[in-house]
Amino acid sequence: DKFPASKKALNQGLEILLTTNLLDKFNQLKIPTKVILGNHDTLVPYRISNWYDKAKIKTQVLNTGHLPFLHKDFTL
Repeated sequence: DKFPASKKALNQGLEILLTTNLLDKFNQLKIPTKVILGNHDTLVPYRISNWYDKAKIKTQVLNTGHLPFLHKDFTL
């Protein structure tokens, strides 16, 4: 890997994700939003798009991994 993360950094990041709910803040945004997911992402499964759909948050799933914005097919 070009930019490997330490186990400690990954665990701390996952702990933040598990214990922080920003949905209210997200819903207060006054600009168009879309969540980009990768169907090969092993950290954030693209199936989470069902949760976003229920929260009325637009999603786009690309044929990529965890960093879809680095993929050649990524467009906004």
